[in-house]
Amino acid sequence: MQKNLRFDDEMIKKLNELKEKLNAKNDSELIAKSLDCLYNADNVVKIEKYEELQRQYQGLLVKCGELQGELNVFKQLAIPQRPNKRWWQFWKK
Repeated sequence: MQKNLRFDDEMIKKLNELKEKLNAKNDSELIAKSLDCLYNADNVVKIEKYEELQRQYQGLLVKCGELQGELNVFKQLAIPQRPNKRWWQFWKK
């Protein structure tokens, strides 16, 4: 594992600012908090993507129900009407 990293003055300044912002006492705590922030941000993106996919899935279920209803109407119109028989007994004489 790399223990000594070489940074220029600008990078050291930014790291110190970040250390103050995250209230980190040392460099290892800064890295740990930064990794936690990255991990949590990644989970937030996954949750948002899941919620978007869930909304799309619900919309598709509604559309599927509408199409099934239309299909049932067309099936009932296509089946010949016989007065004494149920709609599922149309093949019987």
